Amino acid sequence: MKFYTCLFLPLCLLLTTISPGSEELPTDFSNSPYWQKARRLMQQEAKGKPLSAEDRAFLDQSKQLRLELKKKMAGSRTKERPTRGDGTEGDNGGRIRTGIAPATLPEGTSDPVHITVSAPDGETRNAYYRKPPGDGPFPAIVFIHGGLGEMKKPIMQNQLTDGPVITRFLEKGYVTVMSTFRTYQDDIQSRAPIEDSLAAVKTTAKLPFVDPKRVAVYGGSGGGNIALELAGIAPVQAVIAGEPATVIYTGMLTTGDRGPRLEIMSDPEKYFTPELKDRTIEKLKMIEVPVLVLHSDQHDLIHLNREIFIPMMKQAGVDIQFNLYPGYPHGFYFGTGRADLKVVDAVVRDTIKFLQK
Repeated sequence: MKFYTCLFLPLCLLLTTISPGSEELPTDFSNSPYWQKARRLMQQEAKGKPLSAEDRAFLDQSKQLRLELKKKMAGSRTKERPTRGDGTEGDNGGRIRTGIAPATLPEGTSDPVHITVSAPDGETRNAYYRKPPGDGPFPAIVFIHGGLGEMKKPIMQNQLTDGPVITRFLEKGYVTVMSTFRTYQDDIQSRAPIEDSLAAVKTTAKLPFVDPKRVAVYGGSGGGNIALELAGIAPVQAVIAGEPATVIYTGMLTTGDRGPRLEIMSDPEKYFTPELKDRTIEKLKMIEVPVLVLHSDQHDLIHLNREIFIPMMKQAGVDIQFNLYPGYPHGFYFGTGRADLKVVDAVVRDTIKFLQK
């Protein structure tokens, strides 16, 4: 067995416990055979399937290694390309984590106000809004977070008060609404999250201080997918989608498991069957409002979105604008992760210009 000089003692202990013939320990979260195996075993464990003693030892080892690599990454201040893990980092599904301060808001700006939205099937979901000073009518933006799960009330409020992008729209005179939706982790093609989000749009348009003709939807990642769905059915002025999860919109992704998500994003042509392409074109033909897509070049979604999906939108006659912000990680359109003030200001400026066309 080889001996290594380690910066982290627990990682050294891991290395000394590996038997000859074991998988070589990776030094990052790349989509290597090691992490593919780890993800597969995690999925088995989550589904309650029994693991062999060898697989259990491997899974425990990979979990410990993941912790050590995260610690190492957290201590680094380099500007290297971010790791992708399961492809959802920075999708704004949780509490705001950023070094960018929220906008300084004028006196009289409201604190987050709770509203309840009701979907056609009777299901209700929470939403919160903030409004600028005055009586309006104001333009409004309904924000749809990323991820596949429902957002809790305190986090929704945190998004509206601390979000560097969201508060800047509020500062510019927009009513900002944070909505959420039923989880679709177990049924990735469920229409329920779309119906919940549509209900949030309709509820927003009925607020007495909102101009119903100037309501836009702004979603990122999984929420970007929902935003695109709403573009074809919702009474909105326009739609903004940050690195939308079009693996869902196109029907290619049928499971919430991590492995397939990564595989499809890395080689979308392999999974985009003629039948799915035809169905996607028909959905896109329903879009009659302008769509702005905000994208970087760092996430694997770029392969599907820039090279395949955007051309399909143009083919279907969609009024599409594609803005590229190179070098930023997933979630930059919400100002999270390693986004900086420069890109936050650019996103807000470009979006407002788009909405005022």
